Amino acid sequence: MRKKLFLFFNSSIFRIFFIVFGFLLLIFLRLKSGFFEFSLGYFYIVLVALTGFWFGIKGGLIGAGFASLIFVFEVNIFKYWAFRDLAVKNMFFRFFIYFLTGLGLGYLSNIEKKLKESLKNLAYYDELTRCINFRWTMKILEKEIDRAARYKKELSIIMVDIDHFKKINDTYGHLAGNFILKEFARIVKENVRNIDVVGRYGGEEFLIILPEAGIEEAKIVSERIREKLSQKEIKIPNSSDVIKIKFSAGIACFPYNGKTINELIGVADNALYQAKRKGRNRVVWDRRRWIRITPLSSVRLEIIGDRETKILNISSRGALLLFPEKLEEKELLCHIHFSDKESYKIPCKVIHQSKHSAQLYKVGVYFVEPLPKI
Repeated sequence: MRKKLFLFFNSSIFRIFFIVFGFLLLIFLRLKSGFFEFSLGYFYIVLVALTGFWFGIKGGLIGAGFASLIFVFEVNIFKYWAFRDLAVKNMFFRFFIYFLTGLGLGYLSNIEKKLKESLKNLAYYDELTRCINFRWTMKILEKEIDRAARYKKELSIIMVDIDHFKKINDTYGHLAGNFILKEFARIVKENVRNIDVVGRYGGEEFLIILPEAGIEEAKIVSERIREKLSQKEIKIPNSSDVIKIKFSAGIACFPYNGKTINELIGVADNALYQAKRKGRNRVVWDRRRWIRITPLSSVRLEIIGDRETKILNISSRGALLLFPEKLEEKELLCHIHFSDKESYKIPCKVIHQSKHSAQLYKVGVYFVEPLPKI
């Protein structure tokens, strides 16, 4: 409740209403007094100052202009009020004070907003690469996981590490290393969607958050970044050498590889480690977290129109199947038989397909609802 009240009192709607109401109230008080009372003029200055403070230079000038128009209106309508002649005599000085107040407070307001924006950038962004810093990257990932769980959506993360970065630092120095980090971050940010988040995880490691994207989409993003980097030769500062940046990456996908931030980071980090072990400059993804190591030989699985398939591995969350043809469908209905009397029909999604042999395809499916039996 307090947060809602705070947001309301700091909203533009409330501030505009307050300013307009203030001017109308002063006009009403002037009419009630029946003469040009100088103390009310000071309240006009306060309203102009508030307008400048809340809405900047433009707002301050509009407020000053509005106050000046009200005064001109009053002195022309109420010609026989007391102190009118004195008020008209000082009219231009009054206008000067109005506009000086609006301009001055508006200028100070603009400076304050720029300082706030600078502080926000320092707290939110990594100063070197202009990516989201580690602290906020983790907060964003946590919120995206909650959102994906609430709306039953996929979410992928890519843990990226620049290959042989230490060698670049040792050969060309840390200034060159910083330049490579900035160029790499820029190219990555240019090749993701507007809704994706690129965060600096630490050192030469980056974390890319892809809301509503599965493993296949994450692989496409990774390969697009790799292709762009392969086309770009980066000249080392203060050197005639040029290099091409290569990277290793590990992918994890919610909810297949984990349902918490630690589980997803752990899977992506392990996949990145595997990519480096296999020779770097590659992308690795892990499906083992949701596949049972030992298959249940007594279980049968059918999909789409009683087409039976061979189960390689199965768990409560998914299965790895051998299928006689490539599946065009992305969402299926799996009919799983534990016995003649016990079976379940569960919606499933195809998350991976690869050719196993000349006549067989290896298909990974994820169960939208967990199997109660396993």
